[in-house]
Amino acid sequence: MPKKPSLAETAVRPTSQNRPTSMEELIRSIQQPAPAEPQVLSIDFLTRGRYQPRQVIDEPDADLLQLADSIRVLGLIEPIAVRPLPETQGYFEILAGDRRWRAARLAGLAEVSVIVHYVDDQTAAAMALVENLQRQDLNPLDAAAAMQRLRDEFRLSQDQLGRLLGMSKSVISRTLGLLSLHQEVQILLRSNQLDAGHARVLLTLTQEEQVNLARQAVAKRWSVRELEHRKAALVTQQDSSRPNSSKIPTEPDLQRLESLIGSWLATPVHLTTRKTGEGFIKIRFASADERTNILQKIGFNLEEP
Repeated sequence: MPKKPSLAETAVRPTSQNRPTSMEELIRSIQQPAPAEPQVLSIDFLTRGRYQPRQVIDEPDADLLQLADSIRVLGLIEPIAVRPLPETQGYFEILAGDRRWRAARLAGLAEVSVIVHYVDDQTAAAMALVENLQRQDLNPLDAAAAMQRLRDEFRLSQDQLGRLLGMSKSVISRTLGLLSLHQEVQILLRSNQLDAGHARVLLTLTQEEQVNLARQAVAKRWSVRELEHRKAALVTQQDSSRPNSSKIPTEPDLQRLESLIGSWLATPVHLTTRKTGEGFIKIRFASADERTNILQKIGFNLEEP
């Protein structure tokens, strides 16, 4: 049994009085510089963080094995962020660096470099979730679940969550929307058979339509653009088949223009003109997110003041 690290004996558990009381304090507590120089601990005294958003896979994936090979050769370059576990003296909970810890174990390291933080549960949760959300390799569904957990545990609005993560409100909204997808579509997304772009296209469809288009997208290897076209065609077909729809015949040139614009925007478009040449363009959108995407394609930047 390895000797327990001596620094744990001086670890002090923060009280609830030190808990951030505002959004600004929470952001400052996360962004503050490292509290001390890195220290070396036995890898056996680190435990997985309770707020870790990643779902553990029994078999290491290719990226984790590659990281383990790199650590085996170069060592652990970036220290793991931890905090003391008050209920188990000498042991530490991982705040940030879960994959580095797992890869270090695969590489056979007995000790790892860590930075010890003395933070309360709220700050620990925010640190763990924010650190993982800023990693590019986090599965979109894990990211969505982490965002939702941050919102639920700290009662954050989408605006506050965006400030905390440095993301726009539209990105937050689209990511959270992934949790409403049909379970089968979520499985395809989690297994990387579909990517987040495919999944967002399906959001405004019914559960049955989501599954049908998702299955076709995987089987036929559709790009996101192709899936957008298929969805637009489906919506157009549904609109034309609705009873009591009195559609005025349009000129062939207008029909072609409708098709071109509709394909570019990936949504049904209807053009109406009068004898004088004036008229209007009708663009259909099924949600606020789809409206935002259309405006962005046109060139309108919603993020500008």
